[in-house]
Amino acid sequence: MARPALSEEERFSRRTALLDAARHLYRERGTLPTVANIAKSAGVAKGAVYLWFRSKDEIFVAILEDAFLELIARLVPIIESIDPRPEFTPDSFASQYAKLLGESPDVVRLSSVLTSMFRENLPTESFSRLDRNVGASLSKAGTLLEQRLGCPMRSK
Repeated sequence: MARPALSEEERFSRRTALLDAARHLYRERGTLPTVANIAKSAGVAKGAVYLWFRSKDEIFVAILEDAFLELIARLVPIIESIDPRPEFTPDSFASQYAKLLGESPDVVRLSSVLTSMFRENLPTESFSRLDRNVGASLSKAGTLLEQRLGCPMRSK
């Protein structure tokens, strides 16, 4: 008897469980875990991982994307709290941003791993998705920052 197809919510839940397991193992060990270890930690068969991701590297691009998007989401309220008066100094914003980066170690650590290792092994569409999603979020945050400061920050 065939198994019923997973709902979109179940598919998302399983993908999230795999990413959570990979993230936890990465943080715990400081190195990229194997697909077998990720599967075991998530409570699924190793082959099931490949239903969601083509490779271990693709899993870590997804973790990096999530980390960047979370960082940007946490940055937006800080930008919104900027006092747009002329006496604004960037020191407070910079220290809050630095604090957020410190609380988001995956962004810095996985970014360095990404550039040195993944580019050789990943399909172009994985990087395109990362660039597109993170780029769009950064663009929105940049536009908000420009609005709060009352001046365009981009050179023309």
